[in-house]
Amino acid sequence: MPNQLRPQNKFGFTLIEFLLVVVIFGVILSVVLPRALRASREAKFSQVRQYAAEIGGYTVQWAQKQTEAQRENSPYTLKGFLMETVDPGLAGFSSSPPVDHYTGHESFDGVERLVAPEKLPTNPFNEVSYFQKVNDDGPVPSAKPGLLYLTSGTDPSNPHYRYFYLLFTDVPAGAPGRWHGQMDHQNADGMRHGIFVTRVPDSRISPGLPSTRNR
Repeated sequence: MPNQLRPQNKFGFTLIEFLLVVVIFGVILSVVLPRALRASREAKFSQVRQYAAEIGGYTVQWAQKQTEAQRENSPYTLKGFLMETVDPGLAGFSSSPPVDHYTGHESFDGVERLVAPEKLPTNPFNEVSYFQKVNDDGPVPSAKPGLLYLTSGTDPSNPHYRYFYLLFTDVPAGAPGRWHGQMDHQNADGMRHGIFVTRVPDSRISPGLPSTRNR
């Protein structure tokens, strides 16, 4: 029987086939990976919102306790404990204001003591308690993502009242820090995109005069 040429079995990929597979995987990753990263980031920011609401509640609770514990006829209201450095000669104890600070600042130490250690909320971007110093920073807004910052402004609809919001920082697009979404600590509209904490009378009571305490 004459010898017949038999086609050789083809094993593995040719170079063109290999390059085609690489290109397909590259296209898939370029589509899927950014979406997965965005979904993961937005899930973390959802946690930040939840923790901001919790910390805001504890902050108001702390200010209320401070107001109730001060000397009779002391001038400080709930707004005062949130915004002013308290004079121990007037209130009977000293206190530094948490407004215009990140929650890792020492002015939030009293707020931290109201939270059970096992329930301390953590920044999901670094998994560290929001009251730890690593979650404090000098620049406003910080380039560290997920930081909570207490800010305040006069209510545009009623100038006799003041509101407080917790803003949080975004993942930086470059070197400078930025707020999440449309938040901004420098204008009323930007503040109102943050997490609402409280709204209180904005009247200033002169030291030494009887005061009606805001509770």
